[in-house]
Amino acid sequence: MKIKVGANGYVEGFVTVGDMDGAVAYTGEISAGFDAETCRYYRLVDGALVYDAAKKEAEERHHHDAIRIAELKNALAETDYQIIKCYEYALAGLPAPYDAEALHAERQTRRDEINELEGAGHGGAGCKRILETAEDYKDLM
Repeated sequence: MKIKVGANGYVEGFVTVGDMDGAVAYTGEISAGFDAETCRYYRLVDGALVYDAAKKEAEERHHHDAIRIAELKNALAETDYQIIKCYEYALAGLPAPYDAEALHAERQTRRDEINELEGAGHGGAGCKRILETAEDYKDLM
């Protein structure tokens, strides 16, 4: 077997037949769990393939967080029309058609969770500016 190891020491790929650019021969022990799906969780340490469970857990956590962020952003998008209606009514001097305080609180809870997940490095760019007040919306108009 030949394995290709990246600069970080983790396996990037392997072949059992043929060749692969950048791959080196490996004659050590191969664990039963080593395959095309899991090889990226193995490092070459002192000539042995070592499984890194923490890397797999971190990737799974990142994946879960990215899904949660997408769900939260979708939930915000679903209430955008309510915010727009409240803004239109405010500009016209009319009472809001929705409970703006409750709507804001609900949306802020979602934004806080998004910011927490993104700030933890699991879903994106970290500190993103989130529109929080009517004044923020006016600045966009």
